[in-house]
Amino acid sequence: MEIRHLRAFIAVADAHSVRRAAQHLRVAQSALSRTIQDLERELGVTLFARSAHGVHLTQAGERFMEGARRTLAEATAAIARARDARESEDGPLVVGVVNPELRPAWIRTVLARYRKAAPKVAVHLESMASIAMVEATLVRAIDAGIGYAMLPARSDVNMETVTEDHMSGVIVARGHPLSRRAKISAVDLEPYDFMWYDRSVHPTMFDRILSAFHQVGFTPRLIPAIGQVDVSSATAFALVGSGYGWALLPTTARPAIPPTVRYVPLTDVAIPLETQLVSRTDDRSVRTRIFRRIVEGLA
Repeated sequence: MEIRHLRAFIAVADAHSVRRAAQHLRVAQSALSRTIQDLERELGVTLFARSAHGVHLTQAGERFMEGARRTLAEATAAIARARDARESEDGPLVVGVVNPELRPAWIRTVLARYRKAAPKVAVHLESMASIAMVEATLVRAIDAGIGYAMLPARSDVNMETVTEDHMSGVIVARGHPLSRRAKISAVDLEPYDFMWYDRSVHPTMFDRILSAFHQVGFTPRLIPAIGQVDVSSATAFALVGSGYGWALLPTTARPAIPPTVRYVPLTDVAIPLETQLVSRTDDRSVRTRIFRRIVEGLA
């Protein structure tokens, strides 16, 4: 559960309408509906009763509201306090990073160069989902984010591509029938489950993956067993390594895979995977500017 879920829930409850709440939050109505559905799915309850006259809280929704407002207020205050603590140039630099364990050498290079350029600035790394980085940047929970292809460009957030990769191979368990193959095509995966996440977790990436498979005439047997696959790859490694189907993996992440799984290249699918640097357009702090310059220099 993230801050955006609480903000969306409270907005819909106050407006008694998903459409009016979406207008207030300046987001697409469909995106807001998905956020509410994600929250209900995570909690395992129905928060709103829908009718022709709008929406109203269920009993479960009313109980959840008791703590939701307080939690959102406390989180907002904590973010404000953290922001105030970072007003000086010597304050910490907070960076949201997706899958740091899949690119340790790249992360070490960035941090080593930053330490040399700004030795007085402490760096805090937060492992987080790509889809959450834009909001986290806007509310100043992080100063910058390094994540996979995220949302469309917007005027208050800088998003620039800094690395380019491909998902052109899969991971399977060491004892899997495909593990002995030097390479495979997408149709070879047809008998096996695709261990991935639901579309609501990351719509942009999900649609890109399914489109690439459909172009070669393959529809994966999707099992949405991974909640936030691009926060940490540990879940995918654990499931696949235990024999539960297969998952995709970026090409450059091959050195990071554990001994329980094996990487098998695909011959007919290569899904582009860009890494983007995210920051606020109005952030003029020296510490963030130095970080951006270092990451851009490695692009």
